[in-house]
Amino acid sequence: MIKIRSFFLFIIPFFIYGCVPIDPQNGDGQGTDQGIKVKVVEKDLVTEDYIYEPQVKTALLYPFTYNNDSNDIYSPPMLRPAIIPIAQTNQLILEFDEMGNYPQSYYAKILNCNADWTVSSLSSVQYVNEFNEYFISDRKSSFNTRLPYIHYKFVVPRVKQSGNYMVIVYRNFNDKDLILSKRFMVYDNQIDILPQVKFSTVLDTRNFNQQVDFAISYAKYDIFNPLQNLKVSVRQNYRYATAINNLKPVFIKEDEKRLEYFTYDLTNNFQGGNEFRIFDIRSAMFAGFNVAKVRRDSAKAEEYLRVDRNRRNDGYALTIDKNGRFYIQLYETGGTDIDPDYVYVNMYLRSDKTDGKVYAFGAFTDWKLKDDFEMSYDETNKYYTCRALLKQGYYNYRYVYVPPGTTKIDETYFEGTYNLTENEYDIVAYYRPVGARSDLIIGYKYVKYP
Repeated sequence: MIKIRSFFLFIIPFFIYGCVPIDPQNGDGQGTDQGIKVKVVEKDLVTEDYIYEPQVKTALLYPFTYNNDSNDIYSPPMLRPAIIPIAQTNQLILEFDEMGNYPQSYYAKILNCNADWTVSSLSSVQYVNEFNEYFISDRKSSFNTRLPYIHYKFVVPRVKQSGNYMVIVYRNFNDKDLILSKRFMVYDNQIDILPQVKFSTVLDTRNFNQQVDFAISYAKYDIFNPLQNLKVSVRQNYRYATAINNLKPVFIKEDEKRLEYFTYDLTNNFQGGNEFRIFDIRSAMFAGFNVAKVRRDSAKAEEYLRVDRNRRNDGYALTIDKNGRFYIQLYETGGTDIDPDYVYVNMYLRSDKTDGKVYAFGAFTDWKLKDDFEMSYDETNKYYTCRALLKQGYYNYRYVYVPPGTTKIDETYFEGTYNLTENEYDIVAYYRPVGARSDLIIGYKYVKYP
């Protein structure tokens, strides 16, 4: 009995220690030295790029090539959209940060979605090759940063068929305790898409809009009733919210197996917009592009951008931008994961006060109106301003206006719109074969304008 009692006295402390819950961290990056029980909060799945908890930051999903030089500032891999061919020679990489000092047990799962991004009825064994729950083991603490964080990285497994997908991340085996979700596409080109981007053919919008005409040839792929069963979407700068969906052909040439999408009623028109504004906060040691000054101490760094102006009536001016996207990098080391710090960015827009709301906007806000980037009006200085936490990097942005009583985003109010603006377009063709339970992507085409 003495030996047995001694054995239990020996193992009990280790058992208790192993069950101490980890610190969930709060949203300001200030962790604690003692474990705090994680409160499970189940969330409703949002089938779009979405972060469910405020301490989670900078979620990126992009195709990675192992021959790529990650220090190439002109085409870093994280600028590439999450779109890959079914051959999947380039796997997708998911990265995100959690503010604080304590790593957590996060898991990932892949969901197949229909063309409208509702979750399909497919079983996971029909689109992944293994058990559809993956522990995210690549976890690293930030290095020499003022605000500590844990950096997570996950290689998204290959899928068996084309279509829309989402990767979701959740805590401790509970896929209702969601952390983030990210969309991606896998295509299998079975048809030919022939695009042509030009000025709008409608006279009133010719100076402001861009028109995407295209034809589809399906001579090598049998499509049953293409008018009803083929769904086509066109996006500008890879944005889902402003995509034109479910376009219908104007001409059907059955003898040639050709569909033509040449319209004259603005259904295939996009506002050209303006080139994006840019700021460079890759260093806190000096002021980068469009940064007026930097202040730093041992606790935090503050970057103050130059005061921007309303460009609506300035006319078009060519700027080499990244079409709203951003990439992460620390200037001093070239590091892109645990070296960059989080800094407070102060933004300013010189303008008269409006009745509606004003936001800073871009891929860094997931193309959404986010509270951190809502701007308040400074009556003394006559400008809008906001202060938000961002990871060091190179950012594109613009200012948007939301009229009173609506959630409609006006991207031209402060920026203007021009038919000469450089934009990227992609066309996605979905088809559901007879008897299938999800939509396949049988055609994908990218085109840059002009």
